[in-house]
Formats: sequence, structure tokens, C-alpha cells
Amino acid sequence: MAKGLRSSRNKGNKSKLRSSVFGPVEYARKERLSAKLVELSSKPQPKPDEIMKMADGEKVTTQEITNESEAHVPPSEQEMGIDQAKEPSSTTETLSSGRVQKRERGKTRAAMMFPIYKKGKRIGPHLSVRERKKSLRP
Repeated sequence: MAKGLRSSRNKGNKSKLRSSVFGPVEYARKERLSAKLVELSSKPQPKPDEIMKMADGEKVTTQEITNESEAHVPPSEQEMGIDQAKEPSSTTETLSSGRVQKRERGKTRAAMMFPIYKKGKRIGPHLSVRERKKSLRP
């Protein structure tokens, strides 16, 4: 009789599905991930200052790689690169703060403005219709 979302029959069916269908899948996934982690941890860690060069099969330090890359760059670009590296850009500064700063919008203003003063005379509700017309004339 009860077919609603919160009925005990539906809750029981969902728990059976979780245990019989999704349970073994999750268990197998966790086993695969743990096997990968064990394999990665058992491998020897390469030193950070040495990088393997696949083409020659010899070890090259990071200093040699940077020296090679600087050799191909003209001197004017080297200077520019150094100057740019010294000054952090504004985007990295805002992102590094780690806090989102929301912009506050200014007060919205109507497109049509009704002047209170015109040519030194006050225009307002306290004036009669005749006085308003006089003040609006050039």
C-alpha cells in the first residue's frame, strides 16, 4: 500500500541493493586503488634534481636544462623574462589571498532625473503651477 519515497519497503529495497549490488563494486574499486598505491609506494622515488632523458638514457640535472633553454633565447628576451619574473602579476596576488572578495554595487540611479533647482530657483511641490511654469521658462 505504501509506495511513497519514505516508506519502509522502499528503504529496505534500497539497503538490499546497496549491500548486494553496489557493495561488491565499491569493494573491488577500493582494492584496485590500494593495489596501485602499494605499487607506487614500493617503487624507488627519483631525486628531484635529476631528470631522466628518454632519448639518450643519461641523467641530466635541472641546471643543465635551464642553461640549454637560456642559450636559445635572445638577450633582450632574457632581460624581459627576468623583469617579469620579479614582479608578480595582479591576478596571482588576488588568487593567492584565498578569500573571495565580492564587489559591492553602487546605488542604482534612475535614468530620468527631476531637477530640484534650475537657474538658481527652487522648483518643487510648494510652488504653484503658475510659478513652476515661470521658473521653467528661459
